[in-house]
Amino acid sequence: MIIHKPLNEIFSAYSNIAVIRELRYTKNGFSGREIAKRAGLSAPAAINSLSHLESLKIVNRQIGGRDHIFTLNISNYFVKTILLPILDAEGKFYDSIVKDIKKTLSKNSISVFLFGSVARKEESIQSDFDICIVFPGLKDKKIVEEKVNVCRDELHNNYGISLAPFYISVKEFRQRAKLKKPPINEILKEGFLLFGQSIKELLNDKSKSKEKN
Repeated sequence: MIIHKPLNEIFSAYSNIAVIRELRYTKNGFSGREIAKRAGLSAPAAINSLSHLESLKIVNRQIGGRDHIFTLNISNYFVKTILLPILDAEGKFYDSIVKDIKKTLSKNSISVFLFGSVARKEESIQSDFDICIVFPGLKDKKIVEEKVNVCRDELHNNYGISLAPFYISVKEFRQRAKLKKPPINEILKEGFLLFGQSIKELLNDKSKSKEKN
C-alpha cells in the first residue's frame, strides 16, 4: 500500500484518469474492452491502468464468465473526496465557459457559435476557442469588440482558453451562407450554438434578427 503521496500513483498515467472517468458513468461496471473503447485507449493500456488502480483499491474487479467487470470503489477515500468531485468539476467546465461568454456578449449579439477543433472535439493544448459572433449592425460590432477585449484575458486566466472571435453581421452571415464562403460554410456544417438564435432562424429573412444600419 502507498500512504505517502498516493496521488502520484493515481495520476501517474493519462490512461488512469481516462478509465476512472468512464467508470464514473456505470454502477454495474464495464469490461476492460468496453472501457478501452469508451476511453479511446488500446486494450492493453486500459487493462494495465485498471490493474494498477485495482492494486490501489480505486477500482474493483469482478471475475466471472469471459470478461472481468470493473467498477469504481465508491467506498475508497480518494474516490469519494477527490476523484468524483474533480470529475464533477470537469463536467461543468465547458458550461461555465459558455455562461461567462453569454454574460458578456448576449446583450449586443444575435447569436454566438462555437466552431473549429473544439466544436469537433479534436482540440489540442495549442487550439483556440473559435467563436462566431453574429451582431445586428456596426454599432453593436464596436461594443462587442470592446467587450471581447476586456473579457479575453479573464477567460484565459480563469479557464486557460485562447478566445478567437470572428465577427460578422447578420446580413453578411446570410450572404456568406448562400455562397458557402468560409468560415460560415464550416459553421453551417459543424458549428455549435452557444446561445442566441439558431442557424435556421438566422437564415430566415422573416425572423426577428433584423440587421441595423
